[in-house]
Amino acid sequence: MTQFIRLDKFAEVGAGNSAPQNEELFKGGSLPFVRTSDVGAIHIGSIDTSRDLLTLEGAKGLKLHSSGTILFPKSGASTFLNHRVVLGKPAYVSSHLATIKANNDLGLDRYLFYFLQTIDARDLCQDQAYPSLNRDQIAGIEVPLPSLEKQREIVEKLDSAFAEIDSLEENLTLGEEKADQLLQSLLNDSFSADNINSSPLQEQSIDEICEVGDGNHSSKYPTKNEMISTGVPFIRAQNIVNGTVDDTDILYISPQKHESLRKGHLRTGDILITNRGEIGKLAIVPLEFDGSNLNSQIAWLRCKKEVSNSYLYYFLKSGSARRIFDSGTSGSALQQLTISKLKEIKVPIVSQSEQKAIVKTLNSAFAEIESLRGQLKIEKSLAITLRQSLLSSAFTQEEAVA
Repeated sequence: MTQFIRLDKFAEVGAGNSAPQNEELFKGGSLPFVRTSDVGAIHIGSIDTSRDLLTLEGAKGLKLHSSGTILFPKSGASTFLNHRVVLGKPAYVSSHLATIKANNDLGLDRYLFYFLQTIDARDLCQDQAYPSLNRDQIAGIEVPLPSLEKQREIVEKLDSAFAEIDSLEENLTLGEEKADQLLQSLLNDSFSADNINSSPLQEQSIDEICEVGDGNHSSKYPTKNEMISTGVPFIRAQNIVNGTVDDTDILYISPQKHESLRKGHLRTGDILITNRGEIGKLAIVPLEFDGSNLNSQIAWLRCKKEVSNSYLYYFLKSGSARRIFDSGTSGSALQQLTISKLKEIKVPIVSQSEQKAIVKTLNSAFAEIESLRGQLKIEKSLAITLRQSLLSSAFTQEEAVA
């Protein structure tokens, strides 16, 4: 018969300390103080340092947790994200994290670390709308208790399998990075002076080749209460994804409100560019968003006949344009590329036939890379599924019998 034991019998279950509120206690510090944000940056794995480092004075009165301690988010938004990390070296810990250290007479830290990855915090929480767990809810988790020898066997199997999966995921990430580098290199080459068949190189400002506008900044700007469930799409920066408009979480305004915000009226084929906050996200307005509106963090460019919108879109993705964005932005708290600066950007002008040739080459390259990204995404998803399958298999009743 499978043996189970409460987590607080298998391990010491505690929590971190409240963070010192005096910023001086972190200045010039060297002692890790791990917060939920540090845990979230890793998600699953080992943690050796933290963003905030305490001084000796700041660490007074706080508990130092030993290496091997497992951190389990217990309050705040990260609770349901199921991050699980283990301390690679001693550290101080935030009170938003439960701390779990195996009793060496009963079990292994790493065995417990793997098992806790199979626990979904939602199953422990009584109120799904309030992501918070108390110590008793965590301490009451039932843990399968095989012998120490069996625990070592399970850990060795999972360590070996996960090392191979880690290597696979690393190679997949490198593949994505290489694909991005190849695309950027092709973009840069396409708009370099050496590769453009025009001598001398001819350039015109965006103001000369486009109509330029942005969303409304006036008192007419729609309030939260004026957003409705259906109506005219109101495009925000987060809706600009992979060169097009994504309708996930899109907002809507009434036709009457839309009519009052005429400077933000969009047409199919307009180029959208974020010019406040995250500068330079780009999209071409698709047919289904013809007649939409947009917020004040996005500018729109409407090309004149002599310049293809796809040609300009690709130029704005090139390194040349990106460097201009960086040099033309202002504002310390919220970066912005003003409309006047945007209008001044110089674009290399080539014949329409050459524009078509450049666009055709880049369309083909981007399609191939997107196909590759799709395959890499599938393989990453399979790797995640494989991890969960291995964990589930390791902690079935058959594996857990002492």
